[in-house]
Amino acid sequence: MENKKNVFEKLQNVRVELQQKEMKKSGKNNFSHYDYFELADFLPLVNELCSKHHITPIVTFTTQEAKLTIYNQDDRNDFVEFTSPFVICELKGSNKIQALGSSHTYLRRYLYLTAFEIVESDGIDGLSVEDRKEVEQVKQEDNKKEKLIKEIIKNKENKQLQTVLKNELKETNAKSIKELPLESLVKICKEVIK
Repeated sequence: MENKKNVFEKLQNVRVELQQKEMKKSGKNNFSHYDYFELADFLPLVNELCSKHHITPIVTFTTQEAKLTIYNQDDRNDFVEFTSPFVICELKGSNKIQALGSSHTYLRRYLYLTAFEIVESDGIDGLSVEDRKEVEQVKQEDNKKEKLIKEIIKNKENKQLQTVLKNELKETNAKSIKELPLESLVKICKEVIK
């Protein structure tokens, strides 16, 4: 007996094969200085793989919602939906039809990116070098804080630690250890845990 795949198995197969393909971002945001995927960058590959795996994506719009429904071609009652609120794109110098067309294009792109797990810029691509450094510094500080908090919690039975921690919480007006600034956590660890 043939093992029939459901829509989720087929979609996952498309996702895996798609990530193995080389796709280039042809869209350019000159204002924020980053590249992005346009529909034409991935839609031909998506359509080819959907055909191969017997699924069909259909995009529909209402005044409230944009929806991408992916149907299993072997069982029309087997489908999965991806949705987004419908928003009209506001473009300077465009008429209502152009704004509607832009909205459809943007929403289709985002629905496909979501459904097929196509990785888009994560917000860091468009940042300046200085902003990227700042984001990286914040990440490093967060990682350091996390390690220090774990160390403090590991030694929570230490009476001296409890006293120093209580004083730091009071001094900084922090309600919990997680709210303490990095400097306070370093101070606690240096004074007590060493």
